[in-house]
Parts: sequence; structure tokens; C-alpha cells
Amino acid sequence: MIRLDHFALHGHNHYESASRLRAETGFGFYDGGTLGQANANKIVPLGGSNYIEVVGFVDPYKLKDPTPQTKWLYDMMESGDHFGGLCLRVDTQAELETLAAKHGWEINQGGRMRTSGIFLPWMSTPKESPWPKGLPNVYFWPDMSTHPSGQPIEPAPGLTRPLGVSWVEVGGSEADMQAWLGLPLTEIPFKYNSKAHGLYAIAVKTAKGEVVIRRKSVSEV
Repeated sequence: MIRLDHFALHGHNHYESASRLRAETGFGFYDGGTLGQANANKIVPLGGSNYIEVVGFVDPYKLKDPTPQTKWLYDMMESGDHFGGLCLRVDTQAELETLAAKHGWEINQGGRMRTSGIFLPWMSTPKESPWPKGLPNVYFWPDMSTHPSGQPIEPAPGLTRPLGVSWVEVGGSEADMQAWLGLPLTEIPFKYNSKAHGLYAIAVKTAKGEVVIRRKSVSEV
């Protein structure tokens, strides 16, 4: 079964971007740690095993000789916050391996280091990120008990508890997404806007009503 997992929101300063998102929505966050290269993140749990990772550059010296992915992210963020990535999830490693084999994709063995010093591993496919194309990649988490969506947030006044994602606005069409993944999308509440591929908005349920988070997509640089 393929599901929503998380959303990557990239900004000039992930401290400021996360604080601004909290002020806008009331959703709390915690320090997610380092992604192992030039980036670190803040994690905003959304309920229902979903989250936003607010990502920023923390090692400017890595930008002297950036990888293609790092260069793309840096250039994309020049005009401010962007939704950089839409990330889906399967329940088992076998499902991930089957999906990769079906499309001829490689599997990426990745992870990040939490501030506690604990390494959080994951696997994803395709290995070459489809984010610059505005298309999702797919993850498998070996241990969902440590999944970022379920960790405690930092205390802050006036917080609103998110109760799960109600819909996600993406570019393209259902036929485009079906062709990319080749899997049933019945568990994913996509709304298609027929614009260029990318993530445009996330709607989150709360006891006070729906909160909609909009940022530029990868196509809006």
C-alpha cells in the first residue's frame, strides 16, 4: 500500500521558516537534526503519520563544490520558501524493492542523525531524486516507532494540534501520477490543478477547522 509520508519545505533559514510556519498555523515542531551534508531540518508533525520537514543549509562550505541536488535546492530557494519534495511511503521493504524493479529505479540507503546522536535510517526510490521534476519519491522506514511524525514537539504557547492531512494539491493530472508510480492511489488525497508538476498546498485537519499551507512549488522559481 502506498501512502503519504512527508513534505519537504525549503527556506533560506530553517529556524525562521519553521517559526513563521508555527505562527501561521499553530503547529509545533522539534529539531530534526542533520541530513548528513549541507542541510538540517525542523520537523512539524501533522498527525496521521505525516510531517513537514523544514530544511535549510547549515554548512556554507559545502556550497563551494555542491552536488547537483544541493545546487538545485540552493537555486530554487533564492526567491524564498518552496515546497521542494513530496514524499510517499510503502509499508514493507519488499514493496519498495518491487516498485523499484518495476520501473528500473535504484534504491537509496539514507538517513539522518538526530540531535540525540541516534541515527534514523530509511530507504527510498528512485535514487536520483525526482524532486526537480516535481514528482514524488517513495520511502520505507524500517521502524515506524521512530518515525519523525510521532516524536514530541518543543513546548510553545498557543499551539494547535494537527489531526492529519485532509488533501494535498499537486500539479499535473491523476493520469500523470498514475503513470509515474504505476500503483493505486486510493489512500492518497491528491487534488490536481493541471499546472506544472510539483506540490502547491497541504490541508491539515484541526479541531478548529482546516488549515491550508501554501508555498511556491518547484516550478515557481
